[in-house]
Amino acid sequence: DNAHIEYFSATNNKWLQGCIQGTGSLVEDGKTMIPVYTIVLFGGAHKQVRDFVRTSLLRAPLKVHDPVSVQLGKTEDWRPGVVKSRQSFPLGYEVELLETHPVIDGNTTKVSPERIRPRFPDGLDVEVYRGVKLGWFPGVVKASNVDNTEAWPDVVVEMAPHWESDSKEDVTCPSCHVRASQRRPTVKSSAAHTLEQI
Repeated sequence: DNAHIEYFSATNNKWLQGCIQGTGSLVEDGKTMIPVYTIVLFGGAHKQVRDFVRTSLLRAPLKVHDPVSVQLGKTEDWRPGVVKSRQSFPLGYEVELLETHPVIDGNTTKVSPERIRPRFPDGLDVEVYRGVKLGWFPGVVKASNVDNTEAWPDVVVEMAPHWESDSKEDVTCPSCHVRASQRRPTVKSSAAHTLEQI
């Protein structure tokens, strides 16, 4: 409840700031149940509420040192970088680029929230939303589609074993269902798969 988030408005075609109201609920989506949330948008003379918002339209505010990809100039290519700072009003980010770019003087640039997205480098410990039964489950990034022009490119994650399976498995999922691990689990590559809690 009251978690600070960024919400993508399809009407305005931009990311807006807000907070989650309540604990969310589950709705049917075909044969599965998916979480949806009520959010309250910041700014404006009147409180704006959006109900039944899916996770594909939400993201946590990016933090300093977070790995990201950014679009520069008029190109649709995504370039790697890390967050240096975040500006709340108007919403935007300063990013340190990890490679040179012909339209940028120096190695830092400011970008709008629509031209930045989380990046999940290979080997990063993450958690993946596996549905109502498993919830957020630990794994390690094996590959991310860095060339994809979609806002939420697919990420391949090697999942840790769980109570339904004692073997690892690779899962391909949109990056909106992936988040950097808070517990930093490690998936063992040996025959005995265990989780280490650091």
